[in-house]
Amino acid sequence: MHTRRVASLWLLFGALSGIALAGIDILEPNMKVRLDDGTMALVNGVPVSLDRYRAIEQGLERERGGVLASEQRARIVARLIEEELLVQRGVELGLVRQNALVRNTLVRTVTEAVASQQAASEPLEDELEVFFRENQDFFATGERLRIHRILFDGYRTSPQDAERRAERASDALRDGLPFQAAKSRFGDEDVYSLPDAPLPAPTLSSYIGPVMLQAAQALEEGEISALLRSGSNFQLLQLVERLPGDQPTFSQSRDRVLVEWQRRHQEAMLREYIDWLRARADVIMGLGEV
Repeated sequence: MHTRRVASLWLLFGALSGIALAGIDILEPNMKVRLDDGTMALVNGVPVSLDRYRAIEQGLERERGGVLASEQRARIVARLIEEELLVQRGVELGLVRQNALVRNTLVRTVTEAVASQQAASEPLEDELEVFFRENQDFFATGERLRIHRILFDGYRTSPQDAERRAERASDALRDGLPFQAAKSRFGDEDVYSLPDAPLPAPTLSSYIGPVMLQAAQALEEGEISALLRSGSNFQLLQLVERLPGDQPTFSQSRDRVLVEWQRRHQEAMLREYIDWLRARADVIMGLGEV
């Protein structure tokens, strides 16, 4: 209950601050504002940034189309000091650790701050080319398969009926019946009809599932699979066409290479930062298995 009340006060302060900055006369005319260094004020020894004050001041001046009066500037100072007091109180009450939203926001903010320090990193062209050569499999496009399928739906009838029809279709195919003719004669309507086009493995898997995908990848062009079972369903697959993967050149992939280099670089820097935090921390694990 106490934590909920404090959280409500945070929301109330946000609303009051907005009202005050909009022009309500909550003035402290005797407050002296120092603008001669990077610290505008100290609140229990914690500096309140002059840069933050100036950013708010400039934003309001742009919004209002003119220089703020001294009373309005004093009001900004008062709100920033009050905000710092409430932040300190929130830390004192343990809200950083007790409130999941606050914790998540803090973790995300620190993570983004560490990543942003590396965001401006621009590798040399030679570095990118080496990175590309070392990760060619990552930047290559996978092979694409064009598959035809006959579905024998055991959920609509029964598994026994589906298997009987599948075996008859398989016998007919061995005797030379064209695949599409066998599909029309023995198969069921396919709710998730396969596009009659070469598809990359991830797309094909979304239609037929990973087990059927493996069976399809093992086929030669024109080959028909053995009878495949999935739950109460049976399937026959035919590999119609296999297109090899493409290995693009560095110049064709440069934009992707740069994005991936920066992503991995930031990830490595964040890992290094977290390792540094762990190294200086005193972590004691409890007894028991986890």
